[in-house]
Amino acid sequence: MKLCSSLILPMVLCWAASGAAAQVFDPAKVGAPLSGALAELYLPAAAAPVGAVVVLHGCDGIEPHYRQWAQRLADWGYAALPIDSFGPHGFQDICNRGLLVPPEAQARDAFDGAAYLRAAPQVHAQRVGVIGFSHGGWAVLKAVLAGLVRRPNEPAFAAAVAFYPGCDPRDPPGRPLETDTLILIGDGDDWTPATRCAKWRDAVQTHGDRRRSVLAGLRNERLDPKAELEGRQALFVVNLAPRKMAGQISEAMLLDIGYADGITPVLAIPERPIPNGVRAG
Repeated sequence: MKLCSSLILPMVLCWAASGAAAQVFDPAKVGAPLSGALAELYLPAAAAPVGAVVVLHGCDGIEPHYRQWAQRLADWGYAALPIDSFGPHGFQDICNRGLLVPPEAQARDAFDGAAYLRAAPQVHAQRVGVIGFSHGGWAVLKAVLAGLVRRPNEPAFAAAVAFYPGCDPRDPPGRPLETDTLILIGDGDDWTPATRCAKWRDAVQTHGDRRRSVLAGLRNERLDPKAELEGRQALFVVNLAPRKMAGQISEAMLLDIGYADGITPVLAIPERPIPNGVRAG
């Protein structure tokens, strides 16, 4: 991967109605950072063409957190396109009401946003990925399944990252995986439990695409792991044998240094931003 450092009948009818009105992104809908447009384009200082990432927000809608992620991606050398998937449906947030805008609808926005990025002169058309958080992570897990949301004439995403996605145990993957996918979730997450995503990982059919789950037991090491670590570039050891943690399998190790020696832990991080996926040597 190139992006490492991540029913009730009325609801079905709601999806059918909203799915018919997919967003089509053009200069009238895409604005500059902080413009409040339905999609905002963040561009890196790197020379074109560059890789690009569609950013899918969580159930709380477009919040500063997601714009910060878009800016972070631009700082790392990627174009980034955060998309407001709730506003066109009349919602600001849908927490605890996730099917008001089903993940398939948000995944559809991701593909429409990717089409806009591929047509942009600053973007390398073959290097467009997607990253999603919570509800947006759930949408990512829909976008990476063959033929579920992607239309036959559309390219698949080059890579995908799902942060703490809502892996619904009532909705197992019914189609094969077609995109390399990284799921990042904490073993102590009680909102979107890691056990559900482990079941999704074990159930999905693959055709050589790589799935990797990374669990880090940081609850005893840090006061607020989410606030301290989320969004930071870090080193992962990925050539280790899978390890069982809290009943789940972790397939890589985050290098967090110091706790075993009784000092405040720190991440092993590069001295300046570098492209994600670069190998250490």
